[in-house]
Amino acid sequence: MTSLNQQTAILVVEDDSALREALVDTLEMENFCVQQADSAEAALARLSQSAAYALIISDVNMGKISGHDLLRIVKQDYPH
Repeated sequence: MTSLNQQTAILVVEDDSALREALVDTLEMENFCVQQADSAEAALARLSQSAAYALIISDVNMGKISGHDLLRIVKQDYPH
């Protein structure tokens, strides 16, 4: 298991902008490298550009693609 450190890239996927901002701010205050996406579709676009995230924090109930669906896709397409 990989341990997280301040150089670890984290992707926060949350469609509620206030909650997403709070999560990102909290992680950044601890000096984590954080990217954000407002939907599973946006998260998948980010992953297609750079799959170098050690952790994805995702909402479950989102638009067309749920957090459960996102997890399934990530496990299938980005097993690392």
